[in-house]
Amino acid sequence: MKRMKSNWVRLVVLFTVIFLCGCSIQVVGKERKVSHEDERYYQVMEKEYRSGLRNFLDEAGYYNSGINMTKVISPKEVAKGTANDERESQETRTYTVSIYNKKISQLDNVKRSELMSELVKMEVLMNGFDVSYEFMETDV
Repeated sequence: MKRMKSNWVRLVVLFTVIFLCGCSIQVVGKERKVSHEDERYYQVMEKEYRSGLRNFLDEAGYYNSGINMTKVISPKEVAKGTANDERESQETRTYTVSIYNKKISQLDNVKRSELMSELVKMEVLMNGFDVSYEFMETDV
């Protein structure tokens, strides 16, 4: 009789462990799926931004500008319930946009400042992420 109770307890413990492992695997799987969806969202947003920036530079007369975007992804600690979007509560992204164009390299500081002001207006396409710009010196 004691042996039968002992086997019963072992069986219950085994099923409990299997159940808990199954639950944790399911949670990890959902977390990865959300991460891939988020990454696709960011890639589409970044692509649209680069396209809009390229169009703006072409219209301003700075054809064939080189554009390099560098991003820094940091975890964001937000008080529970204060984030507007689930993506906001997970991370924050900061972008540095480097622009290469010979005509821009030859501009004086006043004209560069005016161009920079126009570029800052384009940040609306980045959905509130921090964007900074730099003009790179080039001979090409």
